Amino acid sequence: MDAYIDKVLRPAHPDLVIDSQGSSLKFARLVEGTADVYVCYSKTKEWDTAAADAILTAAGGKVLRISDGMPLEYDKEDYPNPPFVAWAPGY
Repeated sequence: MDAYIDKVLRPAHPDLVIDSQGSSLKFARLVEGTADVYVCYSKTKEWDTAAADAILTAAGGKVLRISDGMPLEYDKEDYPNPPFVAWAPGY
């Protein structure tokens, strides 16, 4: 991930900031407009994202699986989330 950021993202976005806050704070920053995107390859569970997903979606943002661009699914038999990207409203 670091190599991808340094070789692909940072040249196109020199002001890119990598934030190591918890998931809920990253979602909050998207909703308040102080961040644009949250890419998550870390292990998360439904209970880590469900409320934040609902709030971000209601505000006009999106939370999508990286694998296929579809929304995260909830109330599954198995609780882990796949890797996802969360977009601030307007993106």
